Amino acid sequence: MLSLRKLSYLILSGTIFIFFVSFYFFFNKQLHTTADVIVHDVKKDTASLVYSISKNLQQADDLYHFISEIKRLPASNPFVSAVQVFKDNKLMLTTDQRLRTQPDSRQTYIPEKMDSYDLLTQNKVLTNHLYYFSGLNKSFLTLYIYLDREAVSVSIDKLFFQMIFWMLLLTIIYFILIFLIVKKVIINPAEILRQYAYYQSEIPKKMLLTDYEYIRSSMVHTFERLEKEKKALYRIARTDKLSGLPNREALHEKLDWLISVSERTNSEFALLFLDLDDFKTINDSLGHSIGDAYLKQVALVIKNIVRNNDIVARIGGDEFIIILNTYKNLLDLTQIIERIQSELKKPQIVDSHPIESSCSIGVAFYPKDGKDENTLMKQADIAMYQAKKNGKNQYHFFTSALYEAVQKEIKQAREIKSGIKNQEFELYYQPKVDLESEKIIACEALIRWNHPQDGLVAPNDFIPLAEKEGLIIELGNWIIEEAIRQQMVWKEQGICDIPIAVNISARQLFYEGFTQNIKQLIEQNNFEPQNLDIEITETLFIEDTSKSLNILTELCNQGLSISLDDFGTGYSSLSYLKRFPIHTLKIDKVFIDDFQTHTDSVFLETIVTMGKNLGITVLCEGVEEREQLKFLQKIGCDQYQGYYCSKPLSAKNFAGFISEYNTAN
Repeated sequence: MLSLRKLSYLILSGTIFIFFVSFYFFFNKQLHTTADVIVHDVKKDTASLVYSISKNLQQADDLYHFISEIKRLPASNPFVSAVQVFKDNKLMLTTDQRLRTQPDSRQTYIPEKMDSYDLLTQNKVLTNHLYYFSGLNKSFLTLYIYLDREAVSVSIDKLFFQMIFWMLLLTIIYFILIFLIVKKVIINPAEILRQYAYYQSEIPKKMLLTDYEYIRSSMVHTFERLEKEKKALYRIARTDKLSGLPNREALHEKLDWLISVSERTNSEFALLFLDLDDFKTINDSLGHSIGDAYLKQVALVIKNIVRNNDIVARIGGDEFIIILNTYKNLLDLTQIIERIQSELKKPQIVDSHPIESSCSIGVAFYPKDGKDENTLMKQADIAMYQAKKNGKNQYHFFTSALYEAVQKEIKQAREIKSGIKNQEFELYYQPKVDLESEKIIACEALIRWNHPQDGLVAPNDFIPLAEKEGLIIELGNWIIEEAIRQQMVWKEQGICDIPIAVNISARQLFYEGFTQNIKQLIEQNNFEPQNLDIEITETLFIEDTSKSLNILTELCNQGLSISLDDFGTGYSSLSYLKRFPIHTLKIDKVFIDDFQTHTDSVFLETIVTMGKNLGITVLCEGVEEREQLKFLQKIGCDQYQGYYCSKPLSAKNFAGFISEYNTAN
């Protein structure tokens, strides 16, 4: 496909070729015209000479009287080199003594159609006749005129070089003229349009060619539309669609600019990481549309509090970034933060729904806490999570100690992953004792971590972190598999055949495929499902009541039993005991510790009575003394668990302990 530039050069080359062809024909014509002039001049001078001599010539010998006139012809005409006169074959006269012979017929024969140029280039000898009368008879002498080759050649060459000079000169002028015209009319406008298309520089002026003008007008219209769309897309790409605040991309640009300015001016600013407290509850209870509307109001509240030159952005979900760079001092900064928290704590009416929430804020300073965007965001995020830990609706400034604590968590999370891979975890087993027979009838599997450097690590030191980092799924699956394997080993060895309880977190229970995984493990190991007890806590009911009910019901249908751990310390309603398939209530240790007080003794007795009425087994945790055991037997409690019987034991020690204990009792 030809470009406009190539097309222009093609047109230019074509016109030059046509010019050369035309010039060639013009030159050829001029060449022949010049030859005609030379031949005509020679013939004219020859005819004049013949006329002058023939008029006075009486006989052949009289020719010698006209020698001077004959010699005058080559002297006066530059194109004549010599003249010969012959009477028949006899030389009568010659102007050049070198020419003594008569020319042959080939030299003198001139066809009628031969033009002057061919006559000159073929060196033909012109002939004429001098007539005289001898008596009554007409006689003649033959006149041979030799043309001067050198003079003819010089004349032709001169004409040739003149024509070449003018041809080249005119060609150059023509080429330059045509090039300038083509460049102005075709090449330059095309280049302007190309540059405009690539760079959208200054709008081109109106063009001479109609086609180019159509293209220019279309391009101007298109680029104006594209420029508007680009600006609109730029705004959209940097604006949070829900709140109308700058989004993460816009925050990145603004923060980069602010950091560069602060670095030059040696000034500081504060980055606030704001997260709404319990926003998920609003979404779950009122729906996402109400939650979105509430986020819009939160954005409006924050914007109305901060100054115009401060930056507010929503970076996702219920997370906002506020950058304050004009506060006077730390007191002024804390007053702004407290005003934000105070305003957000007030009830907001959203679509006739009163919503009361709060927020936690983490604060990091430039350059003290970080000199780049990622570091500042990370430090403020760490401080925000510490504010949530402190009780929500709080704000917390980032500190190096807080950073070290977070780094320790990150390190421990990494070690937990490698611990699972390297099989550093081990299950310990604590007996569950029947209060009536005082025999071990079940046990609870409790995980321990054999850390390569720290030794044996208790679950309270790593389970919360495993929950937070999502490692509890993999760890929990291993606990179930190991508990099932160990129960079957004891059974095969004839040591015992008792149920094993495993603790299941809400995150693990709600993990997709949990019940299917339990079912698969039972079928693969040919395990008796009644020997597996699932222990849950009351917080599970707060997460998702209907989903919890479905999962627990499915587990019961598989033959598993369900125990409710730490009963009495949570916030669930007693109605859950009626709705949910609970087989065992485990009373928290805190109540048996103070069983001698009236309040706790009544509480314990009430729970035991309620359990019996509901057909639920009641187990008391944390029994360490004989008096506690006797009290539980007195009120009719079913089972107990605690150091009075045994602390958690390794699988090997538990196997020896249960045989001895049950034999002794």
